[in-house]
Amino acid sequence: FDTLGGQPPLDRRDLLGEDNPLWPLIERHEERTGLEAFYQLLAEDPNREQGPEKAVEMILFDLHVRRFTAERFQLDSGEMDFLFGRPLVIEAQALGFSFQESADGFPVLIRIPKGASETPDPGPDRP
Repeated sequence: FDTLGGQPPLDRRDLLGEDNPLWPLIERHEERTGLEAFYQLLAEDPNREQGPEKAVEMILFDLHVRRFTAERFQLDSGEMDFLFGRPLVIEAQALGFSFQESADGFPVLIRIPKGASETPDPGPDRP
């Protein structure tokens, strides 16, 4: 351990390699779905019934990238979490929001009332 202690920690790029065809997709995903920005969007107005539109856009992009990657590269959900982190749908639920379809058929984030429980949606390709 002493030998490794002075080394920088490994990251995905170290493990996957610089020439991995997924890197452009991973970088684009990180640009459009950064957790810090996502958390800030959902924390802006804690009394709001519906989450901000931008947070919904981020979730939709996250879901799209995961579906595309699963189909194109035949990867499972565990590999998706390694490449892209936890799905934003799950992050939203951890922050007290539910990703639902509105009466108009559009996706929205609804604040889950305190004390109510919602079983997390496992997302695409999850049992």
